[in-house]
Amino acid sequence: MSPSTKPGIPWSMCFIKSFKNKTDAIQFENFIKRQKSKVFIKKLITSDENEFHK
Repeated sequence: MSPSTKPGIPWSMCFIKSFKNKTDAIQFENFIKRQKSKVFIKKLITSDENEFHK
């Protein structure tokens, strides 16, 4: 756990998405971070892209 996320523990898993390679995963992570929107993240969690509840 990095120092920037440690104060937020305990964390729970709520979103899973598979990628073909690490580059695509990092690009998606950076895209989410650029949105800077809790509303966007909540929509993403409830979207069909989320493999957590499949």
